[in-house]
Amino acid sequence: MLFSRLRDDRGSATLEFIVFAIPLITPLVAGAVALMRIHEGEMRADFAVREAIHVLKAASDSPTGVLQGTYIAKNAIKDLGDGVTFTFDCSTTPCLTPGARVTARVTGRIDGGLFARRVNVTHSELVDLFAETK
Repeated sequence: MLFSRLRDDRGSATLEFIVFAIPLITPLVAGAVALMRIHEGEMRADFAVREAIHVLKAASDSPTGVLQGTYIAKNAIKDLGDGVTFTFDCSTTPCLTPGARVTARVTGRIDGGLFARRVNVTHSELVDLFAETK
């Protein structure tokens, strides 16, 4: 009776799955999640710079636009890590001078858990030539 139970294969698939598949699949899933977090961070950084400039250009005056754009961008990138920063650069003062170039930049290191990646996202737009100086 003991020998017949030792030769029986019932339950061996479950044991093989527990012993082999789970230790192999777990790092693959963790790596995929880390890469997805990094990709999400890059998309959020891109969104932050584009929307910050759109908010600045739609503002009633330059100081208000810079404050609102900075708030929007920093709110979008706040979860990406401590080293991620946002800056506005304007070619003239005030920023909303017709023909001025406005540049928004997000730089830093996005931490995905297992992996990390440095980002440097920049977006520039010109202020409308026919707009009044704000």
